[in-house]
Amino acid sequence: MKKSNHKKILHSAGLCGVSAGFVVIVLFGIAVALSPSFSWENNALSDLGIQHPSGFYFNSGLIILGLMGIFVGRGLWIYIKKDLMTKFGMVCFFGGALMLFGLAVFKIDAGFIHYAIAALFFILVPAAMAAIGISEIRNKKRTGFFSLLFAIFSGIAWALPWSGRGIALPEIVSAVFMIAFCFLYGIAILRKEIILKY
Repeated sequence: MKKSNHKKILHSAGLCGVSAGFVVIVLFGIAVALSPSFSWENNALSDLGIQHPSGFYFNSGLIILGLMGIFVGRGLWIYIKKDLMTKFGMVCFFGGALMLFGLAVFKIDAGFIHYAIAALFFILVPAAMAAIGISEIRNKKRTGFFSLLFAIFSGIAWALPWSGRGIALPEIVSAVFMIAFCFLYGIAILRKEIILKY
């Protein structure tokens, strides 16, 4: 691939990585604000996807984040050193991005298929973060330590004794560490893009 194409991919990937959190805050925030019956303790985030008018913003957020995830993944593929561990991580990362589309299409009222897709998402992305982190640590990259740490914390979120019968809290806490991973590598990718300019 030409150097100019690399720069374009890295630029778009970096921007998507650093702005993913903004999309979550704005679109998911609007969805929560428009759903007064939503409870962090007693609901799942996906409950926002079947309510009106919050569903439009929540599902739009999932689709946009899925697209941004694909762009981030393309940049990661260029940025990271490729070995068996990172290749596994990238497969998991792209798989996780695709699951976001699945969650927007098969909403919580779809039953088992929705829960299966959601479970895959919360397994694939932390697995990707861990695999990439381990590989980066082997290659003496500081980003690897944070990537592995984010993966661990993303998993621990599900083991904490949250109050209530819902899963929205572990979902959003786990997602925060995924967003932190994207932000971390978004910055790293943009720095590499700047270096390639010269």
